[in-house]
Amino acid sequence: MSVTLRGKYITLQPLQEEHFLPLFDAIGCDADVFKWLPYICPTSESEFLAIMSLIFNDSREREAFVVIDNASRRPVGTTSYLDPSGPNMAVEIGGTFYAQSVWRSYVNTEAKLLLLTEGFENRGLERIYFKTNALNERSCNAILRLGAIFEGVLRHHMLMPNGIWRDSAYFSILSAEWPSVKKQL
Repeated sequence: MSVTLRGKYITLQPLQEEHFLPLFDAIGCDADVFKWLPYICPTSESEFLAIMSLIFNDSREREAFVVIDNASRRPVGTTSYLDPSGPNMAVEIGGTFYAQSVWRSYVNTEAKLLLLTEGFENRGLERIYFKTNALNERSCNAILRLGAIFEGVLRHHMLMPNGIWRDSAYFSILSAEWPSVKKQL
């Protein structure tokens, strides 16, 4: 069920192949962007496009969005709903990465506000969760600033492309917590 989510500063549109090249223009082969992602940092446009194709054609249940900056009307990143659990009324927000030019800006906060609002208020979810590499302090702190609660670390959760095991830190927001989290955001 892909929808377009419009905010004051950004718009989340369903990710399409036509977004891949503009995303490459924004993100390119930036090693800092790809440092914590489960992909080897691309070294060319074709490698970047291959990663975007993997995201677009993910065999897991994924609802991927391109993040459009409303002022420039250009893509600045991507984010997704992942692995929805219908009976448990839960979904992960993840697969998020942005051009460095929008790090520590309104982009991530508004993207999460749009996704959380859609999830809790329109889809009737009970739990929305986030996971990140436990060593990624910037991401962990950003998730905590959203108002999510730290749940713990799943050790050796993922084997990364470089052969190193990743420990994943988990965070969540429950529907009962949403009103106060929304007010804070």
